[in-house]
Amino acid sequence: ARFESSLADNVMEVAICTVGAFYRAKFEFAAHRNLALSAGVSAEQLERLRIGDLPIFHGGEDLAYRVATSLLNQHGIDSDTYAAAQAQFGEQGLIELVSIVGYYGMVSLTLNAFEVPLSADMEDPFPDE
Repeated sequence: ARFESSLADNVMEVAICTVGAFYRAKFEFAAHRNLALSAGVSAEQLERLRIGDLPIFHGGEDLAYRVATSLLNQHGIDSDTYAAAQAQFGEQGLIELVSIVGYYGMVSLTLNAFEVPLSADMEDPFPDE
């Protein structure tokens, strides 16, 4: 792990994959899709996320997705999502989740800016771009 977190791996990976899909960051999404699958995230829902359809996550995964999409699209967190995420993850977990979204946003933009190529074992998640 890049850093210690109170969040479950599946929750973190949903947030990271949401960011990667939002920025269409090929390396980011390809690498973290595999980590998400290993953490138990549904392949079907990751595919929906990849192609831009609304994924149907549950529990902590759903809240991670809602927090990430709120931050990415509205640049903040609506009060209902904030309250639900704070109840689910606690204050520390919510801080970590927001930090993950910000950090992987920076990583995704860096990967895109420098056109970091996929590894030979990675499948291009966004081949038309």
